[in-house]
Amino acid sequence: MEEQSYWFITVMERIVPDSYGFADTGAMRCWGFYKDRHDAEEALHYNMTDLWEGIYHFAVMEEYYEGICAYGHNRQFFMYDQTKKGYFEIGEPECVKNIVGFSIC
Repeated sequence: MEEQSYWFITVMERIVPDSYGFADTGAMRCWGFYKDRHDAEEALHYNMTDLWEGIYHFAVMEEYYEGICAYGHNRQFFMYDQTKKGYFEIGEPECVKNIVGFSIC
């Protein structure tokens, strides 16, 4: 039986390198999770429940499994598009390449 994964959605004010080259995310909030990756993507694309709140310009969708340290090593970053009123996929910012677990900080 395949283990169930969960897709957590976390929004961030910014993603910029700090003075050490790691990510400075500013304000950050984990909104919740979905069992289905597609449902999590839809929540971001349609800005469900106003994930943006006028300040959260970036988001990450991360895969987790049940348990301690159960990060799934799959994730996707997004940026808010004010014209489309939703979050859309972007490449992984360089300053986050060695950071995992945004949702469970």
